[in-house]
Order: sequence, then C-alpha cells, then structure tokens
Amino acid sequence: MGLDAAVFRNIESLEQEFGVGLFVVTDPNTGETGPAPVGAARLSGESRFAQRRRIGNVAAVADLRRAVRAILPIGNSIVLEKVIFDGMHAGDQIELSSLPMLRAELEMLKGRDAQGILEFTNDMMALLEAAERERNPIVFL
Repeated sequence: MGLDAAVFRNIESLEQEFGVGLFVVTDPNTGETGPAPVGAARLSGESRFAQRRRIGNVAAVADLRRAVRAILPIGNSIVLEKVIFDGMHAGDQIELSSLPMLRAELEMLKGRDAQGILEFTNDMMALLEAAERERNPIVFL
C-alpha cells in the first residue's frame, strides 16, 4: 500500500506508435485510453503510461511530508495539499493549469536530499514533464 502517480499517454501518441483507430479515450478528465471495440489493440497496461512513478509507502510518504513541510511555505502548496497530503489516495489529479505552481515548488525542493526529497523531486519533475508533453494531468493511482 502506498502512493503511485502517473501520466497517461495521449491518444495521438498511441496512434502514432501503434496505428490510428485502435484506441478510444475512456476518461477525458485523465486522458486514459483503452482499446477501440474494433481492432482491439493489444499492448501492456504499462504502455498506456507516458510516466509512472512510485512516491512511496504510507510511512515513507509521512516522512517525506514532514521533511517537505519544513522547506515549503505553509498554505496553498500543491505538493503538500495535492501530492503528499496522505500516503494513500487514488483518483485525484493535478490539472495542467496547476503545473507552473508545481514546478515552482519542485524548484524550491531541488538539491535537497533529506528524507528522500531528491528522489521525490526527480520523480515529480519526470511526471510534470510527461504531463506537459502529453497534455494530460498527473493522476494518482
């Protein structure tokens, strides 16, 4: 049990690699796709992700939250209020419009290595860049 985050590949990206008409958008909010009823594309579940990262188990996320809280300003923080507010949450997402604020907060955390902050920052930057490229939100699984 723990926290995972991902960015789904957009349908254009999948069609470019596998062929047009093989996919349908199953969730317009997240950009999640599935095989089209006709021509059912066969690909691994992981192929649907542009990026997928494990943030940590419940205890690791709690430790990370304590360390990040000492660095980021309290109140109105994307990282603290939308990412590591809990060690287990699914179905939540970080909208594209929130990515600039997320990037600014990650920049404040860059270079810190206490309690896994460096790995967390690198993972979140990879997710953020995938979200920008695919034009899909970061989702928590």
